[in-house]
Formats: sequence, C-alpha cells, structure tokens
Amino acid sequence: MEITMKTIYETLRVLDLADRNASFVGKQLAAFGAEVLKIEKPEGDDERRRGSFAGGTADPEKSIPFAYNNTGKRSVTLRLETTEGQEIFRRLAWTADVIIETFEPGYMKKLGLDYDMLRKENPGLIMCSVTPFGQDGPHAHWKASSDLITDAMGGPMMDRGRVGQAPLHYGYDVMSAGASMYALFAIQAEYHSRLSTGEGAYIDISQQECFATWKDQFIGEAQVNDCSLVRVGGPDYALPFIHTCDQGLVFASVATKWQQLMDWFEEEGLDISVFDDPFYEEYAREIQTPINSVLMSYFDKLGEKYGKIAFMEEAQRRGFPMAAVEQAHTLIDNPHLKARKYFVEVDHPVMGAYQYPGAMAKMSESEQILDVPAPLLGADTDMVLTELGYTEEAIAALRSESVI
Repeated sequence: MEITMKTIYETLRVLDLADRNASFVGKQLAAFGAEVLKIEKPEGDDERRRGSFAGGTADPEKSIPFAYNNTGKRSVTLRLETTEGQEIFRRLAWTADVIIETFEPGYMKKLGLDYDMLRKENPGLIMCSVTPFGQDGPHAHWKASSDLITDAMGGPMMDRGRVGQAPLHYGYDVMSAGASMYALFAIQAEYHSRLSTGEGAYIDISQQECFATWKDQFIGEAQVNDCSLVRVGGPDYALPFIHTCDQGLVFASVATKWQQLMDWFEEEGLDISVFDDPFYEEYAREIQTPINSVLMSYFDKLGEKYGKIAFMEEAQRRGFPMAAVEQAHTLIDNPHLKARKYFVEVDHPVMGAYQYPGAMAKMSESEQILDVPAPLLGADTDMVLTELGYTEEAIAALRSESVI
C-alpha cells in the first residue's frame, strides 16, 4: 500500500494535555486526520475560562480562544491527581501514539506518568513536553506567566522597536504559536522515524531555545565582531511609515522610488514644490533616510484618495513596496484570501457558526479536516472509557468521585 500523510495520520491517536502554550499542536494533528483526545480536568481546561467569550458572557463552552485552539479534538475529562485517574491515563497511553504536555518539569514523573514509565508498556510512544525553559538547567522550574517572558529571554524582543527606545513584544501569543510549530515538526519527524525503527522518542521543547534560533545571523555577529546588532537602521525608518487612507492603514516605504513618488504626488494634484528644498536631496539618493512630518503628511493626503486595497494595488503598480495593514475583521473580507478560500466556516454547537482561519499549507494529495468544532467539555469521556472496558456502573462511580 502506498503510504501518504493522510493514511499515516488517520491511524494516529494523540493524548493532548497541553495548555494554551501548545494546544495548537494537537489542533493541527487533528486537521491532518489524527484522533486527538483533549484530556481536561472535570471542571474543564483553564483555557475554557479565557476570554473573549461569544455573546460577552463568561461560559466554558463559549471561550473563543478555546474554540479556535481545539478544533477537531475530542474531550475526555480526567483528574490525573487521583489514583484512578492515573490508572485510566496509563491505559490510554498504551493505546496512544503521541502525548503532548506542558506541565512543570517533573510533574508527570511525580504522578508516575512520565515517558520512561509509560514507554515500558508502549515502546513506540512519542511524548513531547513544551515548557518555557526546557526540562533541565537552572531555569527549568521558572514560571512564564505569558510569552512576554520567553520573548525577552529568547532574544527576539531586543530586535523590535525604534533605536534608542525600549524594545517591543512581537505580538499576541506569537511565541506560543512559534514553539507549537517547532513541536509539531519534531513530532512528525519522530513519528516518521518510528515507521522504520518501531521505537518512540521523548521530545523536550524549550520556548527560550526556539526563539533563540530567530536571532540567526546576530548570534554569529556577536561572536565574530564581539558585538550585538540591535535594531540597526531598519525599524527607525520603517515603523513611522504607517499611513492612513480612506479605509484604514497601509505600510509603505519610499526605498529608491523618490522620483516616482514625486510624479505620483503631482499626478494627484499635490503641490510638490516643498520638496525642492536641498534638505530632500538625500532622499533621492539613499535607500533609507529619516522620515519627517512633511513627507508623512503628503503620503496621508495621497491616501485620502484611495481605499486601502486600491491604494496598495496602485502603489504596487508603480513599483512601491506597500501593504494594507489588515486587522482580524478586515482579513475575513480580504479579497485575495476569499479567492483562495482560506477561511473555513465552523459550526459550534453552542457558539454557532463562524469563520475560522484555514490550512497553513495547501497540499495536493492530503485533505485537511478543518470544519470540526472544538468539543464540549467531557463530550467523549463515556465513549472512550467504554472502549477501555469500563462498564456504565464503573463510569458512574468515577464521575461521582470527581475522577472524570
């Protein structure tokens, strides 16, 4: 039989113990066709209490972040701190291919559910731990209340912002998403290795180390020239070049297009005599020059004549680097993304139907499953326990004892 990604992942069972820092890993494996069991506390995963909430009222079944990060998964409630819960998890682990967890280093071992213990009964098991600083080292037990911490300690933060001012965070949950990508790649690599060897593996993902890789050539520069390149030039010139237009904002750069820009201003009826000042001679020669309020105001006047997409398209036609600055609600209406059918409608049983971001990559031979909503809390607990051999009476007893 020909082995394709689709046929491989349709046989994959994943136990997902990850919090918001790595819940995307299981989401993507589910999209590839894997059976992903979201293992939650009986009162629900913490992300269910994270807003915003559909309808504006806090409800564990209406958390927008949970709904996005857990599409395609099944929900099994299980209290791991109990003896019965640990026994159920061990039995689940014997049937699993992959476990993803984000607990503090040592926590799974304390419960008797660490990789070395579980692989005794399932030598092909792959277990992936995603933590802020990895499983060992002096910072292993440090907490990271948000990805601001690992952004700062991994190094990327220092590269963002204007020279002479404080550094800036990359953005909302970017670090968590980045670490999830690395974890996903590592799991796939180890799983394909298992197809040949039959042996599983343990994967230790440190968010700090993931983001240190983003420093790329700066690491080499620091060693070769005994210095660090910190926000050299680019952001000072690029960041202020955000302009208003009829329908929002655009990002633009003059680059080497000074004369073409003057022609554009003039064609639109703007008086360009102010730019005859010798001060602007540098602008006609250099790729990067300081931005001033006069040039900014002229670009804004130009933008008043265009809608956001039309402004960008006209700039591109004239050879100017320009891009529409999209927001979440405008991305949904972006004509290019619409034409590519990027967004997918997902109908959640409580929240209703909404547009969700679609596939990260379009693959000709493998269909991704993107329209299955996040599960209701514990929706699959009874079915999964029945598969493990538990009777209705045993399941009822476990529920009465708050094990499930």
